[in-house]
Amino acid sequence: LLSDSALVSFCHLVPLFSYVMLLGDVWISLPWFWGNTFLLPWRIVLPLLLLLLQDQPIWVRQNAREALNFQISMLIYWLVTFALMRLLVGFLLVIPLAVAETLMIIIAAVKAGEGKPFHYPLTIRFVQ
Repeated sequence: LLSDSALVSFCHLVPLFSYVMLLGDVWISLPWFWGNTFLLPWRIVLPLLLLLLQDQPIWVRQNAREALNFQISMLIYWLVTFALMRLLVGFLLVIPLAVAETLMIIIAAVKAGEGKPFHYPLTIRFVQ
């Protein structure tokens, strides 16, 4: 099984797989890689599962809570960006939002692997 730090790092990194699916849809055009896969709720499944399991150490639960809050916030930011695409403003936000999300996820995963706490900036704290 995975160690706690590896599990928490993976918890932070799971959303990056959504970008792989999106690129698979754009470049490879595989039918099961449909374009909106990065908005599906599976991005929050692992953080939510780690948060709901009662036998997890507090450090794992804190990281899972942080990852869950960040992914819910990112879902909202992406939905707003897509809505703004109708006004053509959203197209200017796609790349900066994707880059910021990717960098923050990688930084959080590295910090979690080192056993250090990380708090995502601009995250709405839904889950306390």
